[in-house]
Amino acid sequence: MSQPSWPELKQIEEENRHELVIGSMYSKAIEESGIDPFLFSLVNLNYLNINETCLTSVPDDIGRLINLTSLILYSNKISSLPQTIGKLSKLKILDLSRNKLESIPDEISALGQLSTLNLGTNMLTKIPSLVKNTKLSILDLSHNQFEEFPDVCHSELIHLCEMKLNGNNIKEVSPTIGQLPALKMLDLSDNSIATVPGELSDIPKLKEVNLKGNKLSDRRLLKLVDQCHAKQVLDYIRQSCPRVTGVAESGHGGKGKKGKKGKKAEHSESTNHTSETIEQLCHKMEVIHVSDSTPSVKIIDGVKSVRPFIVCCIVRNLNFTPDSFKKFIQMQVTGKSTARRSPALRPYPNWETNRLGRGPTSRGSAPRITSTYRVWVDPCDRLWVVDTGLADPGNGTVVTITAPQILVFNLLNDRPIFNYYLKEADYRPNSFFAHIAVDVTADRCAEAFAYLPDLGSYAMVVFDLARMSSFRVQHHFFFFEPQHGDYRIAGLDFQWTDGVFSAALSAPDPADGGFRTLYFHALSATTEYAVSTRLLRNRTAAGTTPWFRSFRAVGSRGPSGQSTGSFLDEETGVLFQMEVNNHRVTCWNSRTGLPMSPATIGVVAPDDGRSFVYPSDIKVDARGDLWFVNNVLPVLLYGEVDSKAYNYHVFTGRVSDVIRGTVCEPHRPAHRWQLPPTPAARLSLISVPFG
Repeated sequence: MSQPSWPELKQIEEENRHELVIGSMYSKAIEESGIDPFLFSLVNLNYLNINETCLTSVPDDIGRLINLTSLILYSNKISSLPQTIGKLSKLKILDLSRNKLESIPDEISALGQLSTLNLGTNMLTKIPSLVKNTKLSILDLSHNQFEEFPDVCHSELIHLCEMKLNGNNIKEVSPTIGQLPALKMLDLSDNSIATVPGELSDIPKLKEVNLKGNKLSDRRLLKLVDQCHAKQVLDYIRQSCPRVTGVAESGHGGKGKKGKKGKKAEHSESTNHTSETIEQLCHKMEVIHVSDSTPSVKIIDGVKSVRPFIVCCIVRNLNFTPDSFKKFIQMQVTGKSTARRSPALRPYPNWETNRLGRGPTSRGSAPRITSTYRVWVDPCDRLWVVDTGLADPGNGTVVTITAPQILVFNLLNDRPIFNYYLKEADYRPNSFFAHIAVDVTADRCAEAFAYLPDLGSYAMVVFDLARMSSFRVQHHFFFFEPQHGDYRIAGLDFQWTDGVFSAALSAPDPADGGFRTLYFHALSATTEYAVSTRLLRNRTAAGTTPWFRSFRAVGSRGPSGQSTGSFLDEETGVLFQMEVNNHRVTCWNSRTGLPMSPATIGVVAPDDGRSFVYPSDIKVDARGDLWFVNNVLPVLLYGEVDSKAYNYHVFTGRVSDVIRGTVCEPHRPAHRWQLPPTPAARLSLISVPFG
């Protein structure tokens, strides 16, 4: 075999590395002699990134890299792709953005595992049908030269959730777009679209649609697009935009095709008239009654300079005191109540369930909660609670009230469904169960699994709802790392030896039989690990050498990267983590193929100097909102809590907003990432006093 002319390639081979990034420093070499042929002998590569070079074409030998899962070729000068691209059967991510592509070979349809296709900013006028790319979830065709809607509207694309077609010259939206069952985000901005088919509103999961920058003939729709949220736009499209397909058959009245066209034209004319009427009403106020007894309002010039238009109302049948009138006026000016920012907290589901009691509750009686750290809401409208069974843990006076248990409540009526006490074989005297992760889908609610890390005795308990049974597994990765057990928080120095404190679940992976990946880490550690739940559930294989070796490290958070809570957003694949020593919330995109490291971790919420004492728990809800809570646990344990201060802080923000501009944003190369100056500005804060 010939020797490589690029020294880095020899190093890749000797170290058996699986990732290769080639940047602008190789641009001159590529311009003079092309890509070093030795590269295509590195058949173990699963991640190849060639960016910002003079590369004009991809060699046919690319088909030899059969283990590639990510091929990143953005910001080059590529004008064509070889047919051998179809041999990359394992490819999941293909990024060819910012090139000079004028066509795409039909062989792209052979990429059955492809989940992300980015062809943005090229010179494409059409692409092959993607009907066979059934795993496709993200498609970017923005800033090309499309005039016709691309061939992507197929019911077979059951995973396609994001599509960007902005910055083209598309004139019509395909009426078959309603066939995309999973589409959530559609960007059609800056095209030449004049009318929008009513079928657009048939997409069942569509939440974000962008039609700005088009020459819409419907003036009311044009105004809604510029000023309103997607829901209002979709509601209007559903009610007012004519449908291209599904026109009622003309069997009634004996009219043929001509009759149908007439009906369609009549409907369109009626719709336009309605739109114009609504548009006029939006800018008109009509006085319907005036009497001699109507009070008059005198406005001085000083008021006109501040409020050129004023609407006055008469409030009747209200008896104001000076104080209540002042509050009433404040509410009119600010639009906000002067009440407390946070409503009073209440015990869930009631006081009785939270009253302490010795020993397990008897079968059939109402369960009790002793002490719980974290909860989990599943897609079946159930709240899962893991109860430590301990009172006042961690302060030297731990009292065992009952055995550790799982409690499940129906969120629709706040009633308990069941509680399950762990078996004696599942825990040890030093066990502490602070976390629960529930593995279930909405269509199989009876087949749930729950994973309970034991941070005290370095193990994990797996609970099987269908069998109403549990078992304990152990692994070296469940232990703490001795070099990372030192903490300094709120001016307090202390040492902890906590094991696994958090576990996060990925979306089901079709390539793994629909099982998820469980990401986990010890609190006193900086390394993140992962394992398939297919193996974690296998009680028979647990403890064997193949089972042991199936666990893998995915990287490290770096210095002082001890993390308390974590949660993975299924929509984006972003893993959020709470770094307690660094007093911040970070993110890592599990779908980039890059290992976790300080370079691939983004900061979504930095320390604000007052509310990040102890980041405790983090979740993403079904609407795509990130929630996390900070408290003062170390101060409670080792210092003195100020009961008059705000000691609990709850933050919330849209996932898409908080990761924007970070390395975690989908399709954003890690080496090009720059930390945004104020990411916390995209979060809302709720503060709660201690008590």
